[in-house]
Amino acid sequence: MMQKKVKTTRAPGLRLDKNRRLTPMQIYCWATVACLAVLLAIFLVSRGELVHQFFFHDPSDTGMDFFHSIEYVKGRMPYGLFGTLYPPLANLLFYVLYRFVPESQSEKWAQSLQSSTNMKGSEQDLRLQQATMLLFIFFVVLVVLGMIAMAERATRGCDGRRDLLMLCIVFSYGVLCGLERGNILLLCWPLMVFFVLYRNSQNPILRELACLALAVAAGLKLYPAFLGILLLKDKNYIAAIRTVIYGIVCFIFPLFFFNEGLYGLTLWIRVLFAFSENNVNPWVGNGFPNIIQSVGRLIDHFTGTRLAFGNYAIWGFMMAALLLICAMFMDCEWKCVTSIVLAILMFQSQYDYVFCLFLIPLLLFFAQEKNLRRDNVLPYALLVLFTIPLPLFRADTPKPLFTVRNSLYHAAMIVLAVWCFAEAVRGLQHRTATGKRAAVSRRQMRATAVLAAVMVVAGVGGQQLWQRTHNWGFDYSYNGRLDAEGIQQKDVLDSDGNPVEATWSGHGAYIMIYNHAPFTQRMTVTFQTGYGMDLKRAYTMTFEAPNLEDADGTTGKQKQTDIKIDHEGQTVCYTVDVVPGQTQIDVSYDGPMAVYDASSRKNGTFTVTNLVVASEGAVEETE
Repeated sequence: MMQKKVKTTRAPGLRLDKNRRLTPMQIYCWATVACLAVLLAIFLVSRGELVHQFFFHDPSDTGMDFFHSIEYVKGRMPYGLFGTLYPPLANLLFYVLYRFVPESQSEKWAQSLQSSTNMKGSEQDLRLQQATMLLFIFFVVLVVLGMIAMAERATRGCDGRRDLLMLCIVFSYGVLCGLERGNILLLCWPLMVFFVLYRNSQNPILRELACLALAVAAGLKLYPAFLGILLLKDKNYIAAIRTVIYGIVCFIFPLFFFNEGLYGLTLWIRVLFAFSENNVNPWVGNGFPNIIQSVGRLIDHFTGTRLAFGNYAIWGFMMAALLLICAMFMDCEWKCVTSIVLAILMFQSQYDYVFCLFLIPLLLFFAQEKNLRRDNVLPYALLVLFTIPLPLFRADTPKPLFTVRNSLYHAAMIVLAVWCFAEAVRGLQHRTATGKRAAVSRRQMRATAVLAAVMVVAGVGGQQLWQRTHNWGFDYSYNGRLDAEGIQQKDVLDSDGNPVEATWSGHGAYIMIYNHAPFTQRMTVTFQTGYGMDLKRAYTMTFEAPNLEDADGTTGKQKQTDIKIDHEGQTVCYTVDVVPGQTQIDVSYDGPMAVYDASSRKNGTFTVTNLVVASEGAVEETE
């Protein structure tokens, strides 16, 4: 008897199609999963010893960009005292977070960059405090949710399992580095994607929110503003004008919450240029100047020259400008955004977290390119290379001549730049062949005229406001001349109203004033005399400060001011013109030198209480 053959069936999800190819999104996801598995295995075998060679080299400074930025805004002088790189809007955000820090903790912070660095690992370290750690956790959760939400929206039309893609995005190399640093660029990422997706929305509210999102992102991290090229490419000049206005507000408005005022904008620009010029290891970074210096360092190794330490900042700006121009001639949105993102990396030195921006054109590639072809496989491979967590490790210090990750990324960025130039030329040739011309309509001319008028009005108005601003930023400190008989006292206040220890001897002390304005300010120094003086007769306190610079470049002394001291608690007031920068006011007292006796209050050395320095504004010029 013949046995009847039984048919077997498979679930539809398990059927395999030998002719079916993996999509670009699937290739990226599986490459990320493979790299992540190898990376975790290496961490496991090394017992975590290699973690700091994959991320930042200092294992005790995780979250530095987040926690230190909170410390920098305590005295509301983030640029003059700490030289922070963040724009004013970011500092305003961190000042709001600073208000969540218990005062019992923040009052112990010192007002200097070195003191902030020294807090690392101490009892004042924010990473050891509950309130600030919760803020950091909230920051991480907010960033991850925002990135997932916008990535899901950008790939809504893609086939395949997008839940795996969301996981791969969170564990991409740039995002991992950004989370480890606590950098605010990750907060800008969802805003940038929102702008790219909704700038041409049919919903006018979403279009306006897209412009506002770009302005806010630029106010937090500056270089997201490069995406504004998309508005020019779309010939949406009115939206570009509104975005510029939003951006000006995001830059100027936060300055009024800080003591540096509008001058803080000038200080910030100085900090940016100083940062690009004062890099100890200039070949470490991802900007075009870093690439040149990396090649120069290799040449220096064999020739003994010092090409690696040259100033190539202008080359970075030129390369960025060329890439932005190339973006105007791209025929696909993902190509245009790729060129813009590469310009962001090229214009100055950037840390590795900036590679998270390559996720934006990669997501657009998934949505707009269903298959890999000869004309798109090269940029796709480079975008994947920049975003997957390759298990490559750097040395503990940047001293080695060659590092695999640094050199690999530099070479890949050059290849991608060449591809962008080639695509721009191809796009330009296509326009010429089809007879398209960039005709300037009346509407475009009016938009250009309005934009020029807005810039002129903003410039003139800003200059007038600059000149008329009264409360310019300044800071001061008080120090005594240390002597064998010096006395430590704690009743002196700094510019933030916090008590500081100071030393006064019978020979004198000095008051240091830091004028952050670009002009001379008239300052008034006021304090009360303390106890411990021999008042058998009146003694003299003498103030002496440097004079304004003479025409020949020399600096003399201002006229000495003598004030008689004849009773305890006497109010002393001294007015001095302080030039921009740092000025030291020498104070001397001709009373007897004695040792302070707390019990009898006799034979005490001179003391100062309630020291206050106030500005009367700019010194009026006289003819």
